[in-house]
Amino acid sequence: MLVSAGQTMANQNEDDMVIAESEADAQARAVYDPAEPANRVVFEVNDGIHTVVTRPVVKVYEFLIPQFVRTAISNASRNIKAGSRFAGNLMQGNVKGMMVEPAAFIINSTFGIGGLIEVVKVSNYTPPQDISSGLASLGFGDGMYMVLPVAGPFNVRTLVGSIGNAALNPIWWLESPDDMIVNTGDNINGLSIVDAYDELTKDSVDKYASVKAGYSDYYRMQSTQKE
Repeated sequence: MLVSAGQTMANQNEDDMVIAESEADAQARAVYDPAEPANRVVFEVNDGIHTVVTRPVVKVYEFLIPQFVRTAISNASRNIKAGSRFAGNLMQGNVKGMMVEPAAFIINSTFGIGGLIEVVKVSNYTPPQDISSGLASLGFGDGMYMVLPVAGPFNVRTLVGSIGNAALNPIWWLESPDDMIVNTGDNINGLSIVDAYDELTKDSVDKYASVKAGYSDYYRMQSTQKE
């Protein structure tokens, strides 16, 4: 009886996996991906880099750097990116966001020691925006899906948005030692999504389709966040 119950549970788990895979495949097919063969090649290379380089680097970083230090670096990086969030709110005509972002930046920079301490948490007052979400609000569609070497998945709108966000990030043009430390730490912090990536792909029969569906859903949801 126990064997029968165990087999039933196993069959149910297999059925759930098949359903999940089917949903992921359907979502992936809904994404405009004319360069899929080339994207899959780049994805396989990136997946190998993830396994051999990214995951070990992140695990060593998390082991060596205390959580409070990693949190402070993330806070400072988020604070200095206020310009792109303000621009996203401006593009959407979100008056509350345009008021909250500069106020939070001034308070966190002053009383939060350059943003290391998040005195005011912007997301408590208004959804976080950026150039990509601003473009979406202006009617720009996703465009084609692409996978770039090392950088990973983008669509046309998120790629343009990322370039715009970078242009508004003072770290890229101040280049002081403190800024570069924050930028380096934040880049490694950003790689901490390795656990989410592993969770998304661990039981997938088609990692590429799962990541494409997950990425597209995430940015579609982000671009529709309104006040």
